[in-house]
Amino acid sequence: MRNIFRIAIAAALLLPVMVAVRGGEVPAAEAQGAGPALCSGIQLQNTNTSAGATITMNFYRVGRTSPGGPPDASISDNINPNSSKSYYLPNILSGVPDGQYAVTTNSDQALNALVQQVSCPGASPAVAGSFSGVSATDTGTSVVLPYVLSRAFPAAGSYSSFIAIQNAGSATATNVQVAFYPAGSSTPIVTLTNTSLPANETWYLNLRTGTTTGGTSTFSSTDFNTLNGFAGSATITADQPVAAVANYSPADNTSLLSYNGTRTPGTTLYAPQVTKSYFGFTSGFTLVNQTATASAVRFRFVGSASGNPVDVSVDRPIVANGTLILYLGNVPEVPNNFNGTGIISIAPGNPSVQLVGIANLATTAGGGIFSSGAMNLVPSSQASTKLYLPQQSKGVAGFTSGWQIVDTTGAGSTGTASYYDANGNLVFSQPISLAPNGSVTVYLGNVAGVPNGFNGGVVVQMSGAVAGQGNYLNPSPGDLLTVYNAFPG
Repeated sequence: MRNIFRIAIAAALLLPVMVAVRGGEVPAAEAQGAGPALCSGIQLQNTNTSAGATITMNFYRVGRTSPGGPPDASISDNINPNSSKSYYLPNILSGVPDGQYAVTTNSDQALNALVQQVSCPGASPAVAGSFSGVSATDTGTSVVLPYVLSRAFPAAGSYSSFIAIQNAGSATATNVQVAFYPAGSSTPIVTLTNTSLPANETWYLNLRTGTTTGGTSTFSSTDFNTLNGFAGSATITADQPVAAVANYSPADNTSLLSYNGTRTPGTTLYAPQVTKSYFGFTSGFTLVNQTATASAVRFRFVGSASGNPVDVSVDRPIVANGTLILYLGNVPEVPNNFNGTGIISIAPGNPSVQLVGIANLATTAGGGIFSSGAMNLVPSSQASTKLYLPQQSKGVAGFTSGWQIVDTTGAGSTGTASYYDANGNLVFSQPISLAPNGSVTVYLGNVAGVPNGFNGGVVVQMSGAVAGQGNYLNPSPGDLLTVYNAFPG
């Protein structure tokens, strides 16, 4: 969800790519070498408390034969005040072929948007992933993908990324570049270029097969061979504003993780929920130094109100313009059964550098149900006294949601979480209290005031600034966990 639009539009959002598989099957030509076969849903949350939103979603098929032309399909609707409404693509799209689509959403009110990518009914393996819509003001000519893979970690399943870059400008982009930086290196090993990407269209890169779709670009066999085993980051630059999303999965498509490209660095970043062997989940981090200066970063791990009283820090070096990967399972200072938050900052006595990154969490391979998810680390500049969670569910198609927030003030805060149904009606208000640097974990299955069958949005209002995340989990076999960033108010 990105911007491309007129000043008269109060909100313009971009969904750089999603897989909209209607009828439950992917055509063979698309399934070969692709990621998991998915059916997508879009959740739109109207943040206006008194006025309804009139919205239009325009769908652009990736790699279509007439790029730059009108959308392949359009959907218009109205969303009540405070309402968070679901749009399941197999149910709303007709007359368009199955495949991948980028979407722009225009509205006369401010919206938050979320894309849920879930295996189609009856499809196997069962996986899910989510990413956030991007507003017009959050697109830019430089975007970073902190964690990118190409046939990496073969012993663990050979993971590869699928990158979607949408032109959010008003003119054709003639110089879109993606530079790939290996972990620990300040020099890219491959740079790919697209010389003609029309407005609204998407450049899709499959790092499993070395193929691209959309615009005018090449992915040579030399480039593909050079990236074999790649694990690091990618920096996108363009002569038009762009939005980007990265998905990654193993060769057998048994898991899916998704996150947004970012262009907002900071010297302090927050991971609202961090775990180590907590109900089987352990977190990992990938940081990118966007400064031409080497430094060291401090990872501080603080236990949640419901967890053990842990507050430990570890320092790690990061090279100039380079990438740092940290897996919490390899940090002995943090005990098992840890659930809390991560605060990442510049280690004392080191040069100040600008950082971006993602956090992921996954259950340990082998034994039981495997689940995984990823989200962007939150810079302190994006902490807010109000947070929006576009989709939270309780017992809907097997899914139940949760969310977590962390105090970013160091002084603690109090407030309320308000649950609104799909019609904008207030269902439940929940008091929230945070200790200094503390976090609170909420699982809707344990919130008695939220009825079964709830599928709506949550608004968290606190006395001090917080960062947060939401998740969406189905305990059935498969990787049916999604994690997404809360939207600041």
